[in-house]
Amino acid sequence: MVQWPESLATWDLLFYVPLPWVGPVITAICIAIAMATAGSFMIYFDDRGYDLRWRHYDIVVESSCAFLMIMAFCWDWKNIMQIPGDIERTGVPNPFAWWLFLPGLLLSTVYFFVRMNHFIAKGR
Repeated sequence: MVQWPESLATWDLLFYVPLPWVGPVITAICIAIAMATAGSFMIYFDDRGYDLRWRHYDIVVESSCAFLMIMAFCWDWKNIMQIPGDIERTGVPNPFAWWLFLPGLLLSTVYFFVRMNHFIAKGR
């Protein structure tokens, strides 16, 4: 209705506290798809009686991947913030930190499916 986003590469402000989290629209879509898919798998197999016990180590790995993705959103925060008396800034990040985001997303997704495969192979 409002013609936004113009493309999947359009910049989007996700959060503004404590630092601005900014990234292309496609990044938020990727995270939403990954989380919805993971949640659906967990509900599906839990309903069928599989024992889906996540170890503390699993939570640390997945949280570390999430932290990498958050760092990618906040990486160029100085260029985004308009601080009075500071040098002129564009307010738009210089390139997005794909080098942080993609490894975090891919590792978390692969690790999740490896663990799910372990649960499934172990049985009910």
